[in-house]
Amino acid sequence: MQSDPLHTFLESAAGQKLLDGCARKLAAWMRNNGFSGSLSGCDSLEDIAGELVVMILERDGLRRELTEAAANNNFSGLHALIVESFKRRALDRRRSGRGDAWHAMYRKIVRLLGQRSEFVLHGSRDGSWYAPTRADISGPPELITLPVSRDFTHLPHPIWDHQTRLEPNIEQAAVQFWRLATETSGRIGFVAIRDLVAWLEAKAVVDLRPRAMVTESDLAQDGTGCVEDLAAVPASPPLETEVLARLARRIVATWKPEMARAFHLVHGQGLKQAEAAKAMGYASAAGVNYPLRQAVLNLREMVAAWPELFEDGDERAQEVFLECILAQCRSPHARP
Repeated sequence: MQSDPLHTFLESAAGQKLLDGCARKLAAWMRNNGFSGSLSGCDSLEDIAGELVVMILERDGLRRELTEAAANNNFSGLHALIVESFKRRALDRRRSGRGDAWHAMYRKIVRLLGQRSEFVLHGSRDGSWYAPTRADISGPPELITLPVSRDFTHLPHPIWDHQTRLEPNIEQAAVQFWRLATETSGRIGFVAIRDLVAWLEAKAVVDLRPRAMVTESDLAQDGTGCVEDLAAVPASPPLETEVLARLARRIVATWKPEMARAFHLVHGQGLKQAEAAKAMGYASAAGVNYPLRQAVLNLREMVAAWPELFEDGDERAQEVFLECILAQCRSPHARP
C-alpha cells in the first residue's frame, strides 16, 4: 500500500516546519484568549500540532488546498488559513464543551499512527481511518465503521501492558482492533479511529471520563472571579480578510469568464437575469441562467467544504466573503 502524499508531506521537514509555525502562533493566541489545556484539549505545542493534523485530514477544503500546495512546493500562503481554521474549531469546542479527554486520546492516536510507517491514514470530513501498511488494500478506500449499536464489551480484551508506555500499547491494540473490525464487518479496508477509541474505553484500558472544564490555573491569584465568568465565551474574532480573499481567488479562478461575469451582474450589480443577459449579448434570460447556475452551485460546493470558516449566523464573514468573490469577478482576467 502506497503512503498518502499529504501524510508524507506532513511528516516531512517542510510539513513539520509549517505545523510548528502554526502551533507557536496558536499557542500565543490561546494564552491571550483564556484557553486552558482543559478547555482547548491542547497542553503543548506538540498537542496543537497533533490537532492540526487531525483538522487537516478531516476537512475536505483544507486537505485539498494543502495537497495541491505540497505538490507545487508552495504552502506559505496556507499558514493563515490553517491558523484561522484552528481558531474557529477551538472556539466551537469551547462553546460545546468538547475539549475533553476523549478527543485528546483521539488526537493522540491519529498523530501516533501517522508517525509510524507501519500504518496508513485516511481522512475525510467524517473522521479519520487507519490500516496497517501491509494490508492488502487497493482501489478506492473501503471505510469501515462499526454500527453505533455495537457493544464493544463483547469484543476480546486488548493486549495491554499497564507497566509500559502508552504508545506501544496503542500501536499493538490498533493492529489487534483492525483485525477484529475487518473480521466483524467481513471487509478489508480502513477502520474508523473513533471505533478504536470506543473499544479501548469500553475495555477500561484508558480513562476517558469527562474532566472539569475549569482548572486551578484559570483562577485569579487573588481569588476574584467565579466559574460563571470563566464559562462565558467571547464573540468569535472576525475572519482575516486575507484568508477569505485567498479562498475567493481560488474559487473564481476555476470559473469560466461568463460564469464570473454573470455572477457579478446579478449578485454584484443587482441586475435581473434578463438585464444581465442583454449586457452579455444573449438573446434572452435563458442565456445567462446556465453560467450563473454553474457559478452558484460551485460556490455552494466550495463553501460546504469549509464549515469552520462559515458558521451559521456569522453574517460578517459571509458579507466579507461575498465581497471578495465579487472583487474577483470584477477583475480583468475574469471578464469574457
